[in-house]
Amino acid sequence: MILLGLVMLALTVMAGGSLWHHFGDFAADPGFTLSINGEDVDLGELQNLEGHGVGATLLGCLIAGIVLCVLLPLILLFSIGLPLLILLLVFGGLALGAVGVGAVVFSPIWLIVLVLWLLLRSPRPPREPRASRR
Repeated sequence: MILLGLVMLALTVMAGGSLWHHFGDFAADPGFTLSINGEDVDLGELQNLEGHGVGATLLGCLIAGIVLCVLLPLILLFSIGLPLLILLLVFGGLALGAVGVGAVVFSPIWLIVLVLWLLLRSPRPPREPRASRR
């Protein structure tokens, strides 16, 4: 699992580095226009750290932080916690089923044991009533 995570991290870093390296060529002549709310966005400005680049970088960091704070715990919860919960519920159900079957199967034996205990126990001497003790 850790090896798979490290491989995914390495692939992500290489893909990000490749995009960063070739982004200059793409931003100079992207071949398409990006329009948000009817306003054209110049992709070349995203490379400048003086203009909108700082805002874009901060926005990217904010989105990455939200993803790390919200999605990562949810992924861990549903990929590790939920299967463990299901497994514990299944084992608990099996244990309760075994206890129930054991109670049904061994109930005649317990009945015989209780009757024998009542018959074979040593009898106590009878007590005097409280009123006659005076």
